[in-house]
This record gives sequence, C-alpha cells and structure tokens, in this order.
Amino acid sequence: MKQKLQLHYYNVKLQIGLVNLKTVYLLKPKPTLLLAEVYRGKLVYRAKGSSKRISYDQIKKGLLKKVFWIVEEVPDWLQ
Repeated sequence: MKQKLQLHYYNVKLQIGLVNLKTVYLLKPKPTLLLAEVYRGKLVYRAKGSSKRISYDQIKKGLLKKVFWIVEEVPDWLQ
C-alpha cells in the first residue's frame, strides 16, 4: 500500500523536506523519516540507527517554501 505525504518546505542542498518541525524526511536515496531530538539545547534530526545529526539551523539556511508530494510504501497490515 502507498501513502502520499505533502511536504511544505524543502532544502535543496541537503535534500530534506519538512511537513512541520517534528516530521522531517531525508529524500535521497529514498524517503527516510528523521527523528527530532534535542542535543546540547538545539533541535537536531537523526535517522534511526545513525549517529549523524543534522541541526535545524543548518536546514533552515537553505529552506524554500515549496509544496510537493512524496509517495511512501507502508505495510498492508497498518491499514
């Protein structure tokens, strides 16, 4: 089953799309949800199982307001 997600903001350099501050997707090589956390008092995002952090300040520098859709595969039992 496929799920369509509407992203409201896009960072071209980092290939990251945002729905809101809590829902952030890394778009390359395939759409991956990034987890929001606080590290040393700053908002950062991290892929599950990864130690590499991307700060919101870094994302915000190249952020464009652009609405677009991505399609994500979800399991059938989740329906």
